[in-house]
Amino acid sequence: MGAFLVYAPIDLRAVTSIVNGGDATKVSILPSGIIISPDGRLSSNRDNTANAQNGSILTVTFQIMICGNNNPTSRQQKMEVVGSIHGVLSATILRIKQALGCSDL
Repeated sequence: MGAFLVYAPIDLRAVTSIVNGGDATKVSILPSGIIISPDGRLSSNRDNTANAQNGSILTVTFQIMICGNNNPTSRQQKMEVVGSIHGVLSATILRIKQALGCSDL
């Protein structure tokens, strides 16, 4: 039916703190993931599966904390973070497409 990968990146400082006896409940766990699922269209040529070209839908999700309540940031800093997040998303999607041998249609 499809494939998915869910993961939660954790800051190295947070992991080190927990390993050294810190409070694990204070660490933000923000799951992210990738889902590849069929697009629901049926192949037009069912008799010849070698030529069947069914499509897929790629969904990429990231949860990223931009700033906490005690961390006031300027509008410029927020825009820089948004730009950085856009770069991460774009690079991730490009790598997935390359790994799957997808072309831009």
